[in-house]
Amino acid sequence: MIKRLGVSLAKVLSPYIFGLPMVMTAMFMTLALITYDRTDPSFNRASSQEVHNMSGEIGAYIADPLLQSLGFACILPILFLAVVGVKILAKSRVSIISLRFAFLLITTLSFTTLLACIGGKSSFTSHGGFIGSFLRNEMILKFDESIVFWSALGITLLGSIISLNLTAR
Repeated sequence: MIKRLGVSLAKVLSPYIFGLPMVMTAMFMTLALITYDRTDPSFNRASSQEVHNMSGEIGAYIADPLLQSLGFACILPILFLAVVGVKILAKSRVSIISLRFAFLLITTLSFTTLLACIGGKSSFTSHGGFIGSFLRNEMILKFDESIVFWSALGITLLGSIISLNLTAR
């Protein structure tokens, strides 16, 4: 009887143990990114000023490297966390999570490249962060910039559909 109660209790609580922290982390990171202030203290900026980020000092330390490295593409991993967390909370089946995560990594890199193509010819940083700038600059050495743009757009769209489990239903 006790063993059976423990199993049913674990079944009832597991969506909240796994799904709720994922959704809350996504919300925290979104707030940290939305209220990002470049004058806040971070790993590469020492400051004695008051932290302006609504997620506090931790949010400032999270937002700065995310935006500098991935640019606006950092929203994709946050969306992934939110979508998977909501599916777990809704007790929907989350299938082939490792494959979706692999597509998320490829899609995020592709999105950084796309944003760097859109952002223009900045020498170091762009809307796609320094990773996007690097990938764009390396790819246009071998391919025409329009090919890089359209390829990144296609991979980003397809990868987003697969990794975020977006369906027409």
